Amino acid sequence: MNIHVRISFPQRSGVSLIEVTFAIGVVLIGLVGLTSILPLAGRRAQDSLDFDTAAAISDAVANEVLARDVINDASLSGTSLQLGTPSNPVVRPFCLDPYLINNASVASSLRYDLSVFPFYDSAHDPLLDPSTSYTNTPGFVGQPRMQRVGLSAWTTLTANQQFEVARTWVESSDDLSQLRPKDRSFPAILTGLKATSSSTFVSGKRVPTGAYSWMVTVDPDSQSRHASMAVVVFQRRERVSEFPTTVAATPDENELAERIALVESPVGFAGGAGGTVRLLSSGNTLPNLTSGDWLMLSRTISPDAATANEVIASQVHRWYRVIGTDREATIYTPTDNSTVDGITVPTADSSVDRASDTTVWSRTVILDGSDWDFTPTATGNWRTYATLVEDVVMVNEMTISLAGF
Repeated sequence: MNIHVRISFPQRSGVSLIEVTFAIGVVLIGLVGLTSILPLAGRRAQDSLDFDTAAAISDAVANEVLARDVINDASLSGTSLQLGTPSNPVVRPFCLDPYLINNASVASSLRYDLSVFPFYDSAHDPLLDPSTSYTNTPGFVGQPRMQRVGLSAWTTLTANQQFEVARTWVESSDDLSQLRPKDRSFPAILTGLKATSSSTFVSGKRVPTGAYSWMVTVDPDSQSRHASMAVVVFQRRERVSEFPTTVAATPDENELAERIALVESPVGFAGGAGGTVRLLSSGNTLPNLTSGDWLMLSRTISPDAATANEVIASQVHRWYRVIGTDREATIYTPTDNSTVDGITVPTADSSVDRASDTTVWSRTVILDGSDWDFTPTATGNWRTYATLVEDVVMVNEMTISLAGF
């Protein structure tokens, strides 16, 4: 006889403590992952807003500059930009920068020169400290530079008046300061200077925050009466540049707004896809450079041309966006005066012992932009230089006519 015994277990009406613990752990892991991407998502959202704002500002600036017919020799102050003869005119590359050209601060060190962009003299050795004095390195003499100019209509004003007018013009009037209430059901309030006030009525002036400003670079085409004009939009650009009055003790004491580097080891730059380069600069300057920054490449195509005007006419300047870079700069101490980490550079003057008195930082960067010719010439300074500009959000390039010269 078979006897079947059925054992019944009571049904559970809930979950065990171990299951709850595991569930909480899974949720916590998910929350940690979510919180880790929130700062990145916020940064990307802010970058999108910055790009959108900068694009609108650059278009507005370009339209205003062209509508006011500012790009002509009579409207711009400083050194005459038209060289050559009326039958064979040559226009010097220039940078319309009312912000800095009307800056009351004057460079006191030998290697800083506020009248050109970038603000270093045309014989500065990028591998040496710009706050030091040294005899010109022959191989670096005659670097391409843009003449920095303002508006001739402002020359009758005092220096402080010129700076204030320039600040008002280059700062975006659409960049308004807003106060957002905690209760999002209420609209934002534009803040400003109150002219009159009462219990029932408040009026005032809308004041921009000054977060966005601009400058314009113009690079003439030597083969035609046209030029490449670039509107450069900054976010929170320095209003006053402070140049060191003595030898900079640390890289932080050298001016950061514009830095210059030697460009070596190019790869690519064919087919409009940009390429990769290696930047070399003095170890006593900051190597700050991240993805999303902008820099300008400059070189003289024909440094051995027959006349000085032809040399100037062969200068080329183009803007590139940094889309990638190595994590940290590599610091080198040169072993002799003519090579840096295997790269041949112009021999330093005898007044400077590059092998013992200097260091050089190096960074590899990936650039997005137009094609670039690195072909050396037989003689002259044919090297390519990079101008690293701080706080640039957007560069908008277009082709314009130089009929006003």
